[in-house]
Amino acid sequence: MPEIGVDSPKQMALSGQLKISEFYSTYGVLSYDVKTDKISSAGLGLLYEDECFAILGSYTRDKLSDKELRQDQTFFLRIAFKYLGEFGQ
Repeated sequence: MPEIGVDSPKQMALSGQLKISEFYSTYGVLSYDVKTDKISSAGLGLLYEDECFAILGSYTRDKLSDKELRQDQTFFLRIAFKYLGEFGQ
């Protein structure tokens, strides 16, 4: 096939969110490496959100498809006060 200047996709992502109750929901995300035919990262999280504030906790693992690289793990907590501002690390 002739080159036309369009790169083929190297990665695909899938994400979804599920509402558990009025204020709680959970979500997940997967990234798939097309070249290696393996999952490259995965994550999940829990969200609480009401009319005053929101708090999000999540966990992610990266570099799952490359055994030569050390896998990264990330924990994230974000707190947002509606109408005041937010803080996250």
